[in-house]
Amino acid sequence: MAYSKIARALPTRPDIKELQYSGARFSRGAIAKLGQRLQSRYPIHKFQILLLYENWKPVQLSDDADPDYFERFIIYMRDAPLTAGGCNRELNDCLYRCLKHIYSTFFKILETIKKPEYIKKALGLNRNAPVPVSYMDKVEQLAGSLALNIIENSTRISKSKSDRCAILILSEGHYSFTLNPRRLHPSKLDRKQSLTLFIMKMGLIM
Repeated sequence: MAYSKIARALPTRPDIKELQYSGARFSRGAIAKLGQRLQSRYPIHKFQILLLYENWKPVQLSDDADPDYFERFIIYMRDAPLTAGGCNRELNDCLYRCLKHIYSTFFKILETIKKPEYIKKALGLNRNAPVPVSYMDKVEQLAGSLALNIIENSTRISKSKSDRCAILILSEGHYSFTLNPRRLHPSKLDRKQSLTLFIMKMGLIM
C-alpha cells in the first residue's frame, strides 16, 4: 500500500516525533500493525496513535467509532527516558550540587563526596560523564547515611534504610533537588515523610 509520511519534531517537545500518514485508506487493523512494527523497531520508545476524522478531530485508537477507514492519522513517538544526569557537556556536576545542598554546607560533606571529581573517580566514570541512575546504590554508599529517590524521566525507590531521605528529579538529563511541601531540609525529614511525598509525586507523572 502506497502512502506518504511526514515526520517532524514537535517545536516545544523535541523529545517527541510526530509522524503524519496520508494518501491511502487505512483500516484500524493496518494502523495498529504499523504501530506494532514501530514498537518492535524502537522497543524503548513510547507511542501514541491518533485517528483523524474529516474535521481533523482526533480520537484514541481504542475508540469504537466510525469510520472503519481513515485517510490520515498521526503517530507520536517519544524518545526513551534519560537514565543519566548531568548539567552540560563540560563537567556534569548537578548530582554533586544536589548532594552538597542535602548536606547543608561544604564542611559537612563526607570526604568521599567532598568534590565532584572524587565522586566520578569512585564510580569509575570520566570526569565529564553524567551519572547514571543505575549508579545510585554506589552514590548512597559514598554519601554515607542517605537514601536517594528519583522521579520524572526515570524512577527509583531507594532500598537504603537511612532516615535521611531525599528526592531528586531527573529531567532532560539534569538532576535537581526538591523539598517537601513543608519546606523542611532533608536532614530533618524522617523516611516516612519523604516516601509519602515520593508516592504523591508518582501519581502525577506518566
